[in-house]
Amino acid sequence: MKQVASRISPEIDSVIRARIESMVKAEINLKADREKYPFMTISREYGCEGYGVACAIEKILNVNPREKFPWVSFDKEILERIAEESGQYPGLVKMIMEQRLSAIGHLVIDMVSDLPNEYDIFQKMAKTIAFLAHKGRAILIGRGSSIITKDIERGVHIRITAPLDYRVERIAKLHSISRDAAEKEVRHMQAERETFVQKFTMHSVADLFLYHLIFNNALCTVDEMASITVDLMRGRKWI
Repeated sequence: MKQVASRISPEIDSVIRARIESMVKAEINLKADREKYPFMTISREYGCEGYGVACAIEKILNVNPREKFPWVSFDKEILERIAEESGQYPGLVKMIMEQRLSAIGHLVIDMVSDLPNEYDIFQKMAKTIAFLAHKGRAILIGRGSSIITKDIERGVHIRITAPLDYRVERIAKLHSISRDAAEKEVRHMQAERETFVQKFTMHSVADLFLYHLIFNNALCTVDEMASITVDLMRGRKWI
């Protein structure tokens, strides 16, 4: 697995620490309140607007500025940073170690516990993902989070897809590269993502039966996808 520490901005550390602080402050209230907070996972094909949707959902759900336990998004870089440098976040590590994992979390960990460093990192990441899902009010983006958390209650799982041409065009504009270069990147990154999840979980993120909602990014805007997802949670009276 690539090392990410050198390309992580200080802002990511601030996000992680702020999230940990809110969890610690809310811990007493959470123990007294037996209500299970919901969570969400976002799986997307490379070139789709997964992070944008997560930010839009956060904006809708965090309308109350006084909320002590806000919704927070965790993308690939943040999850990898926690997994690789968890020693920097002792408060989070302590809570993760005390947290019961989902069945798939145990399965992954049991299978990879004696394997090399790459597997060890995924083991830590799986624990982190399962922990955040159990705590709730987390939006988990990618890294097989829909598979790892599929048996945890009150989770909404969405998948964002789009035709190849749409994704290639978006990446070409986003990175200011040629269409040919963009297509190579899209195909490579999509294959890398799918292989990563398949390798560690033996499940495919392309399995549509994992998801409550499946969106075509070429036909739905970020705000539309966010609004529909939040409406589903409201319809279930989870928020």
